Amino acid sequence: MAENTMDQDEVNALLNAVDSGKVAFEKENPGAHKKFPVYNFRNPNYISKEIMHIISAVHENFARTFSFSLSGMLRSLVQIDMLSIDQLTFDEFTLSLPEYTCLNVVSMQPFEGTFIVEVNLNVLILFIERLLGGEGSGNFKERLLTELEKILSIKIIKKLLAEYKTAWNQVVAFEPKIEKTETDPRFIKSMDMHERVLLVCFEVKVAKEKGIINICFPYSYLEPILRKLVTQSSKHLIKKSGKLRQSFSKMQEQLLDLPFLLHSVLTTTVLPLNDILDLKKGDIIRLNMRTDDDISIMLDNNAIYRAKLGLRSKRKISIITKRVRV
Repeated sequence: MAENTMDQDEVNALLNAVDSGKVAFEKENPGAHKKFPVYNFRNPNYISKEIMHIISAVHENFARTFSFSLSGMLRSLVQIDMLSIDQLTFDEFTLSLPEYTCLNVVSMQPFEGTFIVEVNLNVLILFIERLLGGEGSGNFKERLLTELEKILSIKIIKKLLAEYKTAWNQVVAFEPKIEKTETDPRFIKSMDMHERVLLVCFEVKVAKEKGIINICFPYSYLEPILRKLVTQSSKHLIKKSGKLRQSFSKMQEQLLDLPFLLHSVLTTTVLPLNDILDLKKGDIIRLNMRTDDDISIMLDNNAIYRAKLGLRSKRKISIITKRVRV
């Protein structure tokens, strides 16, 4: 007889104990069902939450640095915010695009394949107007880009890709290069319509105008990068001990690398338009300050220091005297 098998006397003793109430059985609660996560087999998520956190941090960093870089390039305040990261099909992405837009197919050496950078024409034309010295009226009608506008748009996209490359460099290095530019989404055939893609959406604000920038990665080409992300996360981001401390350290490193526009402002004055148009070399503009008065040092649009004007090696300098509370 097997070691764990009960004989008849033991069975009878157990039944008598149950009848007498000495042994109680827990009754199963039919209402207590375990909750299981819902999995969508039609639209599965291929990227884990841990990796999505890293990708999100990279693109949030890119949004901040590109905001500052573009603001300096256009001499106008540009605000860029990451709106969402979604996993969908390439067909769903193209169907969401306007009739006319700026689509750029970008290679990423040494990795195979391409990804797409799409910029709404309303903000792109606004950028171009600012580059050409205009105010950017915002009066936009859907149309194709002119040849001049295409040349200037490539300059802006190259600026975007330079900042995008820098944002990724802390995780993985690749060299982005524009392979093709189209204004009609129907002509983009670089991917299969049912290809799974990772879509990162950004909102761009310039004055009162808003627009969208999309970066679309096909999952099959993103996979080699994801493998490197897994290695990075296993080494630095998903350790059981010190995980929170490492997150703060990583965030601090990214913040310290962010570029800011620092400039000195003497003062402001008011002149009639006729006087401004009549200005010529050698004219003197009278300011409402003395030569020994403090000037302001601005971080973007905020005054953070007071300073004195000075000279060093025949170069004009600002000597900080105190910090301004902000």
